[in-house]
Amino acid sequence: MSNSTTIQIEPKVTTFLYSALKEAQDSVRSYDTKAQIVGIGFIFSLNLIGKIGDLLINNSQFDLFTVLLAWATVMIPVILFGLVLYPSRKMAPKVMASKLVVKSMYYMNQGEVNSIDEYVAQLSDINLQKELSYELFKISSLRDMKRRRFLTALMASCISYIIIFASHLYSKSGIFM
Repeated sequence: MSNSTTIQIEPKVTTFLYSALKEAQDSVRSYDTKAQIVGIGFIFSLNLIGKIGDLLINNSQFDLFTVLLAWATVMIPVILFGLVLYPSRKMAPKVMASKLVVKSMYYMNQGEVNSIDEYVAQLSDINLQKELSYELFKISSLRDMKRRRFLTALMASCISYIIIFASHLYSKSGIFM
């Protein structure tokens, strides 16, 4: 492939990669926002449910299993929503294996570059399409992980509501005896 062909193709591909990267970053941010909103809503709803439970529960003693189940029912969804917001730094091995092909200049790691001059010098040696493709792959992996975690947290909160509802029914009517 000649330089003239690369110059003619590269702007279109580069524009596409920038656009795809922006879309992936926006999706990641939207999962953060959704997790924050739903997580806060879940926590506020627990206050209301707790007040209803206080009205229903007798003065009977709770055993250790009941206390642990109640805490797990409340805390697991909160922890799962937190995992959407703060994913671990450990990314999929495929993403890190691709790191050998790029210099990671898009999101510069200050520990790898010591000065502005060094950064500018490294910029002249990069393959822009590979750099953007690597970042797109990395952000897309993060987006997919956040999506899975968000759906898991949402399902856990639904299960929590079902458990709380069943415990209220049980304490008031003894249906599940």
